[in-house]
Amino acid sequence: MNKNFTEEQGGFTLMEMVVVLAIFTVSSVIIADIFITLINTQRKIIVQQKILSEARYAMDIMSRNIRIGTISYSDYGSIETPYEDELYLNDIDGNKIFFKSSTADCLAGVTKCLIMSIDEGANWESVTSKDIEIQDIRFYIRPTDDPFDDGSPNIQPRVTILLNIKNSSAISNYQSEIALQSTLSTRIYNR
Repeated sequence: MNKNFTEEQGGFTLMEMVVVLAIFTVSSVIIADIFITLINTQRKIIVQQKILSEARYAMDIMSRNIRIGTISYSDYGSIETPYEDELYLNDIDGNKIFFKSSTADCLAGVTKCLIMSIDEGANWESVTSKDIEIQDIRFYIRPTDDPFDDGSPNIQPRVTILLNIKNSSAISNYQSEIALQSTLSTRIYNR
């Protein structure tokens, strides 16, 4: 059987192949871009979740000590500024617990961290992990005078903590910062 060249043969023309290849290329680029965007978004969310978890952990440690203890007004001398950089507490057994930000007692690679002392400041331990840096921490203590002294205002002591932290990632796309605030009152009231 001889085939005649005038008959139409089945197959694709060069133009059809070019169009299909162009559509495939464009759709592949769009899908790859969406995939990369999703991966970057997921990494940012993971970083933010870690920072939030670290901030909650630090707030939880301070909160627990504030609730079960008392503010150590004697360690402050007098509170005249609107906020303090350090928090001095007495636990239920009368032991002194201190919190402050520091640049000296941090884990490797961190320039500023939250530290805690349970032995009147003799030894300090980092509360935040190695990937987290404290941007700012402030303790607003009310009332400013010891309410357990005679003649002092009859007000339940409370501390407002403002905590601003960020991760110490070298990659700027994955740096994130979180600010938390909490007001806590002591459960012990000796009036």
